[in-house]
Order: sequence, then structure tokens, then C-alpha cells
Amino acid sequence: MSIAIRHIAFSAATSAAAWAISWIVLDESSPAYHFFLYHVSLPNIWRLLNLLPFVFAALTSGNVHNPSSLPLVVAFTAQWALFGLLASLVIHKLRPNKSFKPNPLRGSA
Repeated sequence: MSIAIRHIAFSAATSAAAWAISWIVLDESSPAYHFFLYHVSLPNIWRLLNLLPFVFAALTSGNVHNPSSLPLVVAFTAQWALFGLLASLVIHKLRPNKSFKPNPLRGSA
């Protein structure tokens, strides 16, 4: 598998994980809805992390109070895909050995 495909796959997985977290933390159909109804710190942090897609959707739709869904979905997905791509590039650069093969010890048979 080429490196570019790995980066794209990691980026897509990060975006999908962000959608899952958003559903668990913010949606009324979530199993954790009643818990987060009284423990609001995590939903507030998640909304703060996703403020830029909301501002982008509000500016493109022209309605500040209720932006259109399509720009919000596109901006949310693009934000987390870009974050996943950057994280994948950093992880790739920080990995000391580029293969999964263990290095043999010196002097061992």
C-alpha cells in the first residue's frame, strides 16, 4: 500500500471518528444524551472545536442563526480530514523505522 493511500485512509478515518463523536456528544438520539444533558463541559468543548465550520456555513448561507446544512457538513468533514492528514504526516515523520520489521540485536545469531 502506498504512503499516499495510507494518509488518505487515515484522514478519512479521522473524519468518520469526528462524525461519530459528534453524534455521541451532541445528538438527541445518542445513547449518552441524558448524561451529556447534565454534564455539559465535553459538548461545549466539542462545539468550540467545531466553531470554524459553523462560521463558514453561516457566512456562505447568509443566515447567521440557522446556517445551511450542506456547507456545514462540507466544512466539518474538510476540517477533520485536514486534521487527520496533518496528524498522519506528523506520525509518519516521527516514526523512527519506516518498516514494521523488528531490528535484530547486534551480536545475536
